[in-house]
Amino acid sequence: MNEGSSILMYAIRGPVVLKYVAQLLLVQAILFLLPLSVALLYTEYEFALRFVAISCLLATMALPFIRLPVPAHIQANEALTVTVIAFVLGATAMVYPFMGAEISFLDAVFESVSSITTTGLSTIAELEDKPRSFLFARAWMQWYGGLG
Repeated sequence: MNEGSSILMYAIRGPVVLKYVAQLLLVQAILFLLPLSVALLYTEYEFALRFVAISCLLATMALPFIRLPVPAHIQANEALTVTVIAFVLGATAMVYPFMGAEISFLDAVFESVSSITTTGLSTIAELEDKPRSFLFARAWMQWYGGLG
């Protein structure tokens, strides 16, 4: 058996994955505070409310699992699982705020996935006509998606 496939031999420990995903959800909830402040700055209160709702939801989902007692070592297969879950939840979390720009659910999903994966693709014809907080949130998501 080669070294690459040997990392998949170990069982994924649920509490370890939950704790690390919870930590990343809390970070994401904090990252949403910057687009929230931009929405407030430009008096785009619908976007502000959407960012508050999603930040609160992410924090509420994360807090019960933050204090789980887990070993300090995370296995490679668990790290891969955490990464996949973080990208999926990160993209899913931004769909609701993006829909505030009067785009369809599918377009919001596409924009969100495109942003967090930093592909830069868009299905929106007149992107420059969208609210400033939407444009900032999209750019902000591309920036922190590129970090991770």
